[in-house]
Amino acid sequence: MNKNKNLLKSLLIPLILAINSCGIPKNSEYKYLYSKNDEKLLGSSKHKILIKKLGVEISDENLKKYVERTKNEILIKSGNKKLIIKTYIFESKTLNSFSSIGGYIYFTTAILDLLTKDELYALMCHEIAHIISRDHSEILSLSILYKNLKVKRNNSNSIIVSKSGYNNIFFKKYIMKKSRDNEYEADKIALDLLSKAGYDRRFLILFLKKMENYSKTITGPAKAFATHPNIKDRIERAELLIDKISRENALTKIIAGTD
Repeated sequence: MNKNKNLLKSLLIPLILAINSCGIPKNSEYKYLYSKNDEKLLGSSKHKILIKKLGVEISDENLKKYVERTKNEILIKSGNKKLIIKTYIFESKTLNSFSSIGGYIYFTTAILDLLTKDELYALMCHEIAHIISRDHSEILSLSILYKNLKVKRNNSNSIIVSKSGYNNIFFKKYIMKKSRDNEYEADKIALDLLSKAGYDRRFLILFLKKMENYSKTITGPAKAFATHPNIKDRIERAELLIDKISRENALTKIIAGTD
């Protein structure tokens, strides 16, 4: 408890500055209340809870090996072979995949049945990106603040910080926005991982366009509390990033005097 209180104090000042400037400080020490060892323990504990909710892992060894090979191929080819990630597959008709703190990635059989190998590469890169960025630790750290601090603006637009109840809309909106931003960033890192692993960056576009057929567009006030951006917005950003990378690569070739 004392450790969390001290960490809370150390995170408070930079976090308030971040809120004031609408961003998280680039210095990563301000982003996490937990060490990587803490994350492993938390991940293991959360995994036990998740498998009770998700059910028994599938017994299809061929499907397990297929997913493991995909993951390992990406990690090795992209230069992340030291990164320890565990994958789990559960029988479900729900299209879903997600990563969790401590290096866990979960897939339902429904989403694996739907995706081509190329699309699975893209999805795997996206989930690996969340683990590389330690996004889950960051959101968990912010959630601790959400439960302990109340932040609001007074009439002069100054930020007021006090002890929180659980109905903290200011922080909740901030955390949800950060979660959506992390999805965009994971897509960006996924493009880089795809390229480093020798795959076409547009695998991500193929994956997102397929998922768009199964997703609902969130509009109005509900967007402020959504954990993920609309798929359409992710596609547009990914397309712009790919175009930008292509232009930069073409310019590099011209400057280098290559064909």
